[in-house]
This record gives sequence, structure tokens and C-alpha cells, in this order.
Amino acid sequence: MNEPTNESATEVAAAEAAEVIELPRTHRNSASRASRRHAEPSSQGIRSKKSQRLMLAVALAFSLLLLLVVGVISGIRIDALTSDLQTAQAELFQAKQDLKKTMPELQQARKELSNLIKGQFPHLQALVPDKVIKLDAGYVKNIVFTLLQRNGKSVYEYRLIMENTSDGMVRADARVFVFDHRGAQIGMGEIADRVDMVPGESRSYSSIVERFIDEEPRYFYVWTRGKPTSGIPSK
Repeated sequence: MNEPTNESATEVAAAEAAEVIELPRTHRNSASRASRRHAEPSSQGIRSKKSQRLMLAVALAFSLLLLLVVGVISGIRIDALTSDLQTAQAELFQAKQDLKKTMPELQQARKELSNLIKGQFPHLQALVPDKVIKLDAGYVKNIVFTLLQRNGKSVYEYRLIMENTSDGMVRADARVFVFDHRGAQIGMGEIADRVDMVPGESRSYSSIVERFIDEEPRYFYVWTRGKPTSGIPSK
């Protein structure tokens, strides 16, 4: 009866020893799996950092390449502009030289044309703005032309100084004719006063030259009723 009992005890002891031995093995397996789990995220972080560095390197290389292309294009454009500037400067210098050569001829031609006009129309006088032009003929003593700008157009205003140096009454009645550089009439102005000037009286009249041809006036003459002015016979 006692022998079976001892065998059973021996089997139980062996089973317990096997469990004790198996427990560390299970613990070691769990630790190994936990270590692998901790190692996997660390490896993923390293790969992510390498990917970011690669992207930064590619972006930097692209930026450098873009700057290089822009620099090359800008250099080519600057060279072209420099060449155009040098060509324009050379053409301007040549034009100035040609102008210097032709200026004496132009001045001579203007002088000859002015003499020709004065020869055909000896009573004409040069119209010079902002200058007192003495006439001293009849009762018109002098005239002043003024160039004005109105609505983007040039307008010529004139002022006549009249003086009655005679012993009788004089009624102011004058006309101002203007001519272009060819001697063609391009406009006129008129002064008329119904009040006579007594002997020794002086008056000033202002008006605008009405141009019917859009040309710049170069010459003028003044006509008065009653007595001649600038050698023009009265009507």
C-alpha cells in the first residue's frame, strides 16, 4: 500500500520541477518580444529622418539649379541691353556730328529766306515774344506779344500802346496781321474804340491774335486807319 504512494509523490515533484524550469523560459520569450517591439519604432524613426534629409537635399539642389538658370538668363539679358545701349550711344553721337555739320547750312538758309521775305514784304517785322517792339509811326507807339498756353494750345496775346500826338481828335482803329516763316498770313487781331483820343492822350489796348491756320507766327505788321504805321499806307 505504501509503494504506490511514494511513486505518486515522485511524479508530483517532477511535474513541479518542470513547471519551475518552464516559467523562466516563458519569461524570457516575453522579454524578447517586448525588446523587438521597442526596436521596431526606433528603426522606423531612423528611416524617416533619412527620408527627410534626402528631400531637403533634393530641394536644395533644385533651388541651386534654378538660381543658376536665372543667373545665366540675367547675364545674357544684361549683355544684350549693354550692346543696345552702346549702339544707341553711337547713333546719338553720329546724329550730333551730322547736326553740327548741317547747322551752319540751316542757319544760312533761314537767313536767306528771311531776307527774301523782307524783300518781298518790306513792311514785315520779326515777331519776338515778350519784347517791346517800337513802331513810332502814327499814333501806335509800340507793341508787345506774349505767348500763352490755354488748353494745351499756344495763344498769342498782344498789347498796343497808342498816343495821340496830333492837334486833333484820333479814334483808335488798328489791325495786327501775323505771318508764318514763308510770309503767308495765318491770323490777325483788331482793336477798335468808339471813344476818340484827345491830343496828348495815351491808351493801352490788349487782344488775342485769331489764327485761322495752325502755324507759328514769325512776322507781323500793324495797320491803322487815318495814319500809317510801320510804313504801311493807310486806307
